[in-house]
Amino acid sequence: MRTRDRLWRWLRAEVGARLGSASPPEPPRAESRSDREGSAREEAPKQSPDEAALRRAYAALELPYGADLRSVRGAYRRLAKRYHPDRFQGEAERAVATELLKRLGAAYRLVLERLEPAHGDPPSQPE
Repeated sequence: MRTRDRLWRWLRAEVGARLGSASPPEPPRAESRSDREGSAREEAPKQSPDEAALRRAYAALELPYGADLRSVRGAYRRLAKRYHPDRFQGEAERAVATELLKRLGAAYRLVLERLEPAHGDPPSQPE
């Protein structure tokens, strides 16, 4: 088996494990007018992330639940280097790596929302 094929299989397995499926990400579909109108009418106010989503975000960053801010930043940087699309030659590999990097970024932002104090809040005092 060629190196490129092995890399492709490995990337598909990584994305599948992180996204909960064994298939590569599908391209985005065109949004119809009824979809746009319906989503605008039914838009719910933003809610704080629930516990399950937060646990999945920590797992995507390969960290134990409740890791500190320094660990989260280090893990994100390490994974971003590993899965950066510029490290891959083929278009398919780049597409998979791009999707995975987007998911990692979303998980990172979700965890940061919880760990960093809101802008304007007084910093918490150590106990």
